[in-house]
Amino acid sequence: MNTIPSFRSRTIAIPVNLRDSLSCLDVVWSDKFETEDINPEEARKHEADFLKGAPPKWLNLAEDENSPLVKRDGFNDLTQLIKRKNRKSCLITDVSLQYQPGSGGSTLAMQVLWDFRKDLRCARVIDSDLDTKELSKQVLDLFLLSNEQHAKQDRQTVLLLLDTKRKTDNLRCARVIDSDLDTKELSKQVLDLFLLSNEQHAKQDRQTVLLLLDTKRKTDSNLREDLIEEIHKRGINRNSPVAIILNCRTADFTLTDTLILNKKPSEEQIRRLKEKLLQQIRLQRKSQRKVATINLLYHKDSDGSTLASEVLRDLREEFTCETLTQSFKTDIAANKDKCAKEIENTANELLGIYKTHKNTVLLLLDNKGEKPVRYLLKSLQLKLKRANQTDHPAFIIINAYQKNVVRAPSDVKLKMELLPHEKETFAQKKLQLESKQMEMSQKFLAFNIMQRGFQKEDAEKLITQKMVNHIEKDTKSSSTRLLSFLALINSYVPGSHLSKLVCEDFIKEEEWSTDEGKPLLETIMKPSEDLLVTYSEGEQEDQCICLAHPMIADACLKLFTEHNHGELLILLLFWPDEAQPGITNPPNLEKCLRKMHPSYKKKYQKYLRGRYLVPLFFFGKEKGLQRLVHTSKLHQTDLELLTEGDERVEIKDLPRINGQVRKHKVFAIRRKKQIPVTPRDPSSVCKPGQVSFYLGFTISGPVAYNIRYEKNPFRGANY
Repeated sequence: MNTIPSFRSRTIAIPVNLRDSLSCLDVVWSDKFETEDINPEEARKHEADFLKGAPPKWLNLAEDENSPLVKRDGFNDLTQLIKRKNRKSCLITDVSLQYQPGSGGSTLAMQVLWDFRKDLRCARVIDSDLDTKELSKQVLDLFLLSNEQHAKQDRQTVLLLLDTKRKTDNLRCARVIDSDLDTKELSKQVLDLFLLSNEQHAKQDRQTVLLLLDTKRKTDSNLREDLIEEIHKRGINRNSPVAIILNCRTADFTLTDTLILNKKPSEEQIRRLKEKLLQQIRLQRKSQRKVATINLLYHKDSDGSTLASEVLRDLREEFTCETLTQSFKTDIAANKDKCAKEIENTANELLGIYKTHKNTVLLLLDNKGEKPVRYLLKSLQLKLKRANQTDHPAFIIINAYQKNVVRAPSDVKLKMELLPHEKETFAQKKLQLESKQMEMSQKFLAFNIMQRGFQKEDAEKLITQKMVNHIEKDTKSSSTRLLSFLALINSYVPGSHLSKLVCEDFIKEEEWSTDEGKPLLETIMKPSEDLLVTYSEGEQEDQCICLAHPMIADACLKLFTEHNHGELLILLLFWPDEAQPGITNPPNLEKCLRKMHPSYKKKYQKYLRGRYLVPLFFFGKEKGLQRLVHTSKLHQTDLELLTEGDERVEIKDLPRINGQVRKHKVFAIRRKKQIPVTPRDPSSVCKPGQVSFYLGFTISGPVAYNIRYEKNPFRGANY
């Protein structure tokens, strides 16, 4: 029997016709696993899969104290936020969970759903790319149940998990972002999606929804609008939420984060904030950012300045600690020149301190506000631009400033750095696992990476010399090709996976055994087998494959980059220069590109359909290898201007490339060479003529950013 919660902690059986109509939802029944015998071997296998790196299953959560899942710090904060939101007088409300990929964000969200299954009607969206109108109807069906069978008090809030993890080879749910796609093929796919969303479902009873939205897209706003429209259409009046949206998004906290200290905090609140400030500093210390910032907002009736100073004292053995207390005057126009000079001098002094100690400078700016920090940050970034990239930031800036009003945090953040009590919990769980599954515990790669504190070195050590030798020797083998592709999608789209059938299609026919036919995938992938996780997903129990952790994917990608695999290169290395000594017979770039783009479309496009291809490098002003400007070396503002700006954008450290538009196609011009490039914004290619642009490179090839039509031909850089 499948039951769901109702009024005053009662449970009721869900009608069979309603249960079968909820095709978009994976409902977490109140009595899930309570009325069935759990197969111990099946539970043990799912536990091992999860600890290796597979997504969690509800069965993992059913084991209570024996569960392999560790509750991270955000669990209590998230449940309290949801309870508080459920008391609000509104139809729709939301809670935000921001997490770094690989930190356990999706697992935490599932733990929260499981915890609420007897209080709220909890469900997970099977596919986050489903039509939001159809999804809204089913959410309202679950909220309402059936007016004929149940009274209004039988309605109950729904907790809905919307997770973007899905098969990357699932073409039916693709989102179009490339306007150059074949229109006939595009029309077919749009029609398929239209027909799917036209399926009819009977009207059923109602219940509040708690929605987990694990996506970077605007699905949350669309869903809110569609839910409200559906609520009004069905005439629902209610003093508490029909839906609580748990908006779960990936985030990168290595560049910046904001921490808040409320009015008159308790000693416990101060202790917890101090732990989180230390956590954020150590997280940023592991990054390769040149300058990272932490905004510490504190109420005038709290002593945030003292807390920040205590943190500097605690870390004086690990960092070079400095404090600035004087204010930069930026409030009136007369002070601007004086302020600019003062900031410039301060930046020079700080740079001298860093160069002297060769250690990350932990800098406390006390009560400066946001504006001066932006100026100082920009100045430091420019001075460090030419410096060699190190394995640690030059500066971590704590910008502590007082405000008359601060609001309590309305979100929960999960980071790839453990808090002290989390370290203890993981250590205890490791001992438990070693005694329970000693022979397997070394293969629990995802758990071990988390337990050891998300250290990059731990992921890199998993790449054995045997793997390196195999990649160097068999550059075009099926195993090398498949591993490189898995590294790409798991690094850039954490949580993604391929079906086992798609992976088997990578195996070349010449690698088949003449007697036994196509070899097993496990046999082909033997050198890197331990890095892979194979698990089942969905009602059909489809076999899926992914790398065990995003950090392992990053390490593999680094390996392929170091061994020159790939077509964050030939285009950059051999791009026409004024002089290229030592290269007597450079490749024909037009020919390379004619092969490269079809190669991308044939090998990768169907798997990355609907994904935004981030730029890996930009074309710089230097010569040879120094011309490769990795996106991490660009200031965040410059990167945003490149990807979101228009023809007016000027980037100081990048040259504009001369080009030409003919027949709505863009070409980079160098001497007599005409090299086709893809426009970042196709709508900016509006007429034939001479243009200039910034040149970036994605895995699909060269891309023209910020295209500008030039009145004077070839006004751009001479490249």
